[in-house]
This record gives sequence, structure tokens and C-alpha cells, in this order.
Amino acid sequence: MNIHLNPEEMADATLGLLQADRVAHLEGCAECRTRTAGFRAPLEQWRDDARVAAVQPDSFWARQRAVISVRLHERSFDRGIRFVWAGAVAALVLAAALSWSPTTKPAEPSAAQNEQQDEILLENMQVALEREAPLALQPAEVLTKEMTRARNVSNRSRQGAR
Repeated sequence: MNIHLNPEEMADATLGLLQADRVAHLEGCAECRTRTAGFRAPLEQWRDDARVAAVQPDSFWARQRAVISVRLHERSFDRGIRFVWAGAVAALVLAAALSWSPTTKPAEPSAAQNEQQDEILLENMQVALEREAPLALQPAEVLTKEMTRARNVSNRSRQGAR
């Protein structure tokens, strides 16, 4: 018993890809040939329509070539413009970087100013060394002195009461 072609095999037959044993069935079965021809007819019609639509006069193809040529030229021109702009910006950045230099250089202090600053620094160091506590602890020093004075007063009043 021969089994009729399934839809996939009919598509393969339309494309000429059917296996040899199934080709033998197709040649011997009128029903399968009719169904395969039903698939083949629209494809052949579409192929013929495409060929007719593709046939154009030489003037049409000349116009197509001209349009394509113009578009290619425009694109290459646009790319050229981009490269020109990029080059110009790079040149400006490079020129700015090379030409920039600080216009005001810090003034070097004179020898007299150096000596004066050294004297001020030495005086400040002498004051800091003579101080009993560092400047940051000066409020604590005042508090400590006050507590010491209060204790001394308290001790004297106790001694006097004895």
C-alpha cells in the first residue's frame, strides 16, 4: 500500500527535493500529482510575475544607477565633512594645550621679606615654647588654674577653722 505524500513532501516535490522512493509514488499517483501541481502553479505564476516586473527599459536602469551614484557621493561627502570637523576640533584642542601657559607666575619673595618672615616665625616659636600648655589646651589651662586656686582657698579656710 502506497501512502500519499504529506504536505511537507509536496513542498519538497515542488522544490525538487523529494526522495527517490517518494518520486516514484508521485509519478504513479494522479491524486498526488494534482495536489503537487496545485502547489506549483501559484509559485510559477509568482515567478513569472516577478520576471515581468523586473523587465524595465534601459532608461529606468540608467535612472536607478544615477540615483545610487548620487546617494553614494552624498554619503562619502558627509563622511568627509565629519572627518574635517573632527580634525579641526582636534587641532584646536592641541593648539590650545600647546599655547596655554600661566601668565602670572608667583612672585618670589625678596631676601628682606624672607628674613622678616623668619623673624616672625622664630618669635611665634619662642612664645609657644614659653607657654605652659599648647594653644589648643589654653581653655583647659585656665580651668585648671581656677580649680587649683579654689582648692588652695578651701584648704586655707579649713586650716583657719581648726
